[in-house]
Amino acid sequence: MPDRALINTCRKLSLTAVLALTVGCASTTQIEEANSNAERALRAAEAAEQAAAEALRKAEAAMSAAQAAQRCCDENRSRIDRAFRQSQQK
Repeated sequence: MPDRALINTCRKLSLTAVLALTVGCASTTQIEEANSNAERALRAAEAAEQAAAEALRKAEAAMSAAQAAQRCCDENRSRIDRAFRQSQQK
């Protein structure tokens, strides 16, 4: 689940820097700084994407464990109910 907006912003920033250099509006240093900032932002977005994917995997595992626990509780409740009804019939 990447932050597509951030990635697109980084790409647009890089494109803007290239265009600015092309028309001579920015110095090489400014372009390099803008590209460096864009690359850092892109790396941060990619790291956030990886962290989000890991969080999703952990959340899915927790949900699976919770569902298994619920099934176990439901089965135990059914057994207890059956045992109680049987004891009442005696």
